Parts: sequence; structure tokens; C-alpha cells
Amino acid sequence: MIHQKFYCDYDGPIAETKAGKLRGYRLGKIYYFLGVRYGTAARFRSPEPVKPFSGVADCFVTGDACPLASRGKSHSMSGYEAMLMQGRQQYRSEDCLNLNLWTPTLSRDAKKPVIVWISGGGFHSGAVNETEGTDGANLSEYADAVVVSVNHRLAILGFLDLSPFDPVRWRNTGNKGLEDLVLALEWIRENIESFGGDPDNVTLIGHSGGACKLWALMQTPAADGLFHKCVMESGCAGNMTFPRKGHNGYEIVHKTLEKLGLSDSDAVMLESMDYEKLLDGYLAAYAEMSAAYMADGIYRYVGKTVLANDYFAGDPFVYGLREESRKIPCIIGSAFAEQQSLRLNVAAKKYEVPREEQIARIREIYGEKTETVAELFERAYPGKSLLDLVNYETVFRTQILRWCERKAEYGAPCWLYVFALESPFNGGLPAHHGADIPFALHNVAKMPAAQIPGISERVEEEFSGAVSAFARYGDPNHRNLPHWDPYTSQMPATMVFDFETQEKMDFDRELVALNNKCVPWRRFPI
Repeated sequence: MIHQKFYCDYDGPIAETKAGKLRGYRLGKIYYFLGVRYGTAARFRSPEPVKPFSGVADCFVTGDACPLASRGKSHSMSGYEAMLMQGRQQYRSEDCLNLNLWTPTLSRDAKKPVIVWISGGGFHSGAVNETEGTDGANLSEYADAVVVSVNHRLAILGFLDLSPFDPVRWRNTGNKGLEDLVLALEWIRENIESFGGDPDNVTLIGHSGGACKLWALMQTPAADGLFHKCVMESGCAGNMTFPRKGHNGYEIVHKTLEKLGLSDSDAVMLESMDYEKLLDGYLAAYAEMSAAYMADGIYRYVGKTVLANDYFAGDPFVYGLREESRKIPCIIGSAFAEQQSLRLNVAAKKYEVPREEQIARIREIYGEKTETVAELFERAYPGKSLLDLVNYETVFRTQILRWCERKAEYGAPCWLYVFALESPFNGGLPAHHGADIPFALHNVAKMPAAQIPGISERVEEEFSGAVSAFARYGDPNHRNLPHWDPYTSQMPATMVFDFETQEKMDFDRELVALNNKCVPWRRFPI
């Protein structure tokens, strides 16, 4: 084991922010400032900047995450996911507007690129400290960058629309979680130079719901100028905006009040009642209403949707991408299997199953299209078992292709990828939802199920190197990666990260289209 030098004394390391002085610690080459408060917020109200304070605030421990709109564990992962992602237990409270920061220097003149991690979990769950794979220290050292991760309000506290009950008092309550993120980005703009960062070179990176929050920020005028590039892992716009199909915030809040024995005129009581009681009412209301939502294609109300209004311009596929965001460069991509490999069994000893038997098994899904889909799959992913089609998922890929095509129309560089490197777990688990996170953040060494000697290190170097180069220069190409072209209609390039990483041109369009027809995505709700 390598032991690193630790430093923290009464007089440092200290960084001065607009509100006051913060003390962190140094471990090895990196300074840590954890649980930094960037704002405060009363329930259902807009966040306010942290108030100035005297003395020095110690920032040694990560802050609380937002409470979940569910019962059970303090994290939102199953045991299966927690093993694969190395999940951590997470303290949660309404005092959750905090960030973590890792930096190689405290020189104000350093002008290091800034990389801001925003967690996944839809708009309903998650936390930046939820897994070992999202720690920022390794990426900070590897990329020679300032890395920041941001907690904010989620679910009921971040996205419950109370405005139908009082449009003044509860203006924009359907987007308070976005307001929190904007405030965090404002804190970064105002203070990041004290941590060696360049406020004019900020790259956002998010996975799943975190990536969806990136496109949501692109559609939020208040965020203009606060970030300059985006890395979007397994998340893209599509069917995520309220109001929709006649549903709005009134119905779920009204039903919640009813379950709590209250009337509409008592809505103000939701601001001060115990959170557990509020959650009881909400869960009872949602249990009664979920069937109607699902029938209209709404997987969740709170937490799967954000409210289109004068603050948030709405789903760009519905309302159009704002002109101010059209030129923002992006890296965007998805994993080979996404959600499905966390829900379905992986075929035992799949590489030993004769091809004839593989064909027979997948025929249950693809019917008369079986031979065609098998041919397209083997052409797109040579060397993979046809049994992986059971877990192959193309809804993300479809939406992301749409995004790249739209961005290409505006002339914005957009680099597209598929992460296809399988885990050695259970004889070969297809690349699952989140498999690319530790590779992007340079944390593969912390993930037991990602260890493939001689391969994992190379793919991590390729992927994390691309993120680092993009954050610094606005282009993901670097010496340890095959050349990666931005996606255009004339050159629809995809970098496939796998046992052999290579750029492919328009390699799976027919396969994606056919798979979507044969396996409607609602069969496996995401």
C-alpha cells in the first residue's frame, strides 16, 4: 500500500471565499475541501447564497444529500448495483446545499480547468457521494484540474410543483433543484479562483439523471455563461417535461393533502410539517395515482420531470434548443446494456453456448426478425455473444443519436460514444448503466467488478484522458486514444470503448431501429 503525506494544521490549508475562509486538508498532491456550503434554502423556497461568516470553517467531511422520496436505504441502489458501483451509505437531510472540491493547487493564478460532477438518479434520487466511483480526487490529480461535485434538492423538495396553490409564494417550486444547481455554479464562478480554477473554463459532467440535468441547465437562461462544455453519460432529453397529457402539479399535491387529512387551503402546512409525515402523504397519493401516470407514459411524476415555464425552457426536442446553448460542445454517449443488465439475468457461460442455441433463445424476443437482428448485431459488435441481445438497450442510443443530429445542425461539436466493455462479473456482464462512470472519473482501481488486467487500465486511460483533454482544450482527442471525429450527418462517428477501442461510422443505425421495433422500451421501464 502506498502511503501519502497528509497535511492539515491550525493555519492551513486555507482558501478564502466571498463568504469567508475555509480550511481543508492535503493528501498527497491534492487539496480536499468537503461539505462546502454554497447556499441555504427553506422548504419549497428559492435558495439563497451562504451568508458571510467570521473565523474559519472546517471542510473535512462530505455534506448531507437530499432526502429520498422513498423508504428504505440511505442510498437508492439495489444490492446488485451497490456491489457493481461500490455504493456508500449516505446521510440525508434538508440541509443539503453543499459541494465537494478537489484541487492540485491553491494558487489564484493557476487557471486550471474546472470539472463539475452532477449526480444521477433521475430528478428523484442519488447523491454525489453515493459511490466510490464518483470521488473526485483521482481525476483532479490525473487531469490537473479542479474537480467539484454538487448536492442539491431532489424529488419532493426539489421538483414538487406547488404553484397552482399560490403562484407568488410558490413560484417555480417545480424547478427548485435547478435553482440550486444554478446557485452552485454561481458560487463556482465567484470563488473557484481561490482554489486554482478558471471560471471561464468550466465543464459539466453528469451521468443518467445528472446528464439530463445538463441539458436542463442548457435550457435555463439563469445558467447562461456559468459553464462552457458538457460531458453527458447515459442521459438525454425526451419525454421529461411537465405539464403533459393533462397532468400538472395540482393533482398530486391535492391528493397528498387529502391523504394527510388536509384541504387545498392548508397547503402552506406542507412547508413546516415533519418530512416523514409529508413523505407518507405523498407516497399514499402517488400509490393511488401511479396507474394513471403510467398509462400516459409518465414513469414518475416528481423526480422524472421538470416544469416548463419562464425559468426552464422545456425539453429541447419539444420546445427547441435555446440559441444560447446551441454552440456548447458536448461529449455524449451510453452504455451497451444500460438499465437492462441490472434487471435481467446474464446467461451462464454465454460464450460456451453454441450459436444455434443462442439463435433459438433470442427468437423468443425477435421472432421472424431473429436472423436479421443477429446479422446486424454480429456486424456491429463482433465477438460478443448473441445472448447479450437480451440485455442490449437502444432507447438511450436512439435519443442520443437525435441529440447529436440536432447539435450537428447548429454546427456545435459533439463527440459520440458507446461504452461496451463488459465486466468479468458472472462470466461477462454487459456494460451496465453507470459502468462508464469510474472510467471517466479515473476511479477504476476502486471498483472490483471493473478489474480486467491489462484492459481496464487502457480503457480508463482512453476514456478519462478524453474527459481531461476535453475539459482543458474542448477536444477529447489525446495521444492514447484512436482519433475521434465529432459527429456530423456526413460523418456519423461513434467511439466504441471496448476490449479493442475504435471509432466506427454509422455502425448500428439499422440495429438500433430494428431493436426498438422488436423490444418496445416500455417493456423495461427506465
